[in-house]
Amino acid sequence: MKRIFYFLLITLAFIGIPLIVFYLWASSGTSEESAISGIKQLPNTAQRTEFPGDSTVSIMTYNIGYLSGMTNNLSVKANKEFHDANMAVMKDYLKGNQPDIIAFQEIDYGSKRSFETDQEQEIAQGIYPFAARAVNWNKNYLPFPHWPISVHFRKVISGQSVISKFPITEQQIDTLSRVQDEPFYYRDFYLNRLAQICTLKVGNQQIMVINVHLEAFDRDTRQIHSERVLKLFQDYSQKFPTIIVGDFNSDPNEDESTIRSFFDQGIASAAVQGDINLFTYPADKPDVRIDYIFYSPHFELLESKVVKEVGDISDHLPVYAKLKLKPF
Repeated sequence: MKRIFYFLLITLAFIGIPLIVFYLWASSGTSEESAISGIKQLPNTAQRTEFPGDSTVSIMTYNIGYLSGMTNNLSVKANKEFHDANMAVMKDYLKGNQPDIIAFQEIDYGSKRSFETDQEQEIAQGIYPFAARAVNWNKNYLPFPHWPISVHFRKVISGQSVISKFPITEQQIDTLSRVQDEPFYYRDFYLNRLAQICTLKVGNQQIMVINVHLEAFDRDTRQIHSERVLKLFQDYSQKFPTIIVGDFNSDPNEDESTIRSFFDQGIASAAVQGDINLFTYPADKPDVRIDYIFYSPHFELLESKVVKEVGDISDHLPVYAKLKLKPF
């Protein structure tokens, strides 16, 4: 019996110790430079430091879904030609349409699933001189989608970015609360939900851009996130012209909608007239609105729309607004 016991003990140790080591390695993050949050000035681009005569600022928010189109989070093996074609669509769109500021969610900075492309740098190249990066998902090996193993994301470095023609002078990252009623292994591999708070120098003015990506799957956690980012917006709006944008993961018409708190407070929003053409998700057949641009009373809305020209290179559609800064 002792021999059997020792044999089983050795067998368990032989199997268990490597599994524990792998788990700890996989759930930890890489120390690569691309995984570091911060502000960068990109080469070979001309910054816009002054307002035109009409004092306008254009902004777009886009959950880019790491350019995986409608395959986002599905058990489909990544295809480089597909990724590169979607990147080409994104860059072609920006050649003719150049918002002053773009806020991205689910953008990759060297993930295996996007062929180690630094999507922030690739998209900004030649157009946007300033970028603020907030990494919210950094794992050495992400075993998702779960099956088959060949579709695992493996190394993931991903997050939220603001790219801008105006100087970004400061970035703060507010890490939102995590889902509490999930098992430890879920939490160990799950992304952090963030509010990325950027200070931009627009002429002689400072404006705040808050880029958010709220909880998608747990309604109670999303409510906590909504209340937190609403307070951030209200606090900054008392001192600065402020725009809050992003993927709020809530439609105003759903039961127990978490985005309703913004509308109930009377906060101005772009492209929300209720038209079916203003839905943002899913990109191929949009039937809900979960992506938004809200702005403080310092701004006047001149133009806004949901951008259809990019098609379904992501499972979301972008939202665009042109705003005029009022004298104050």
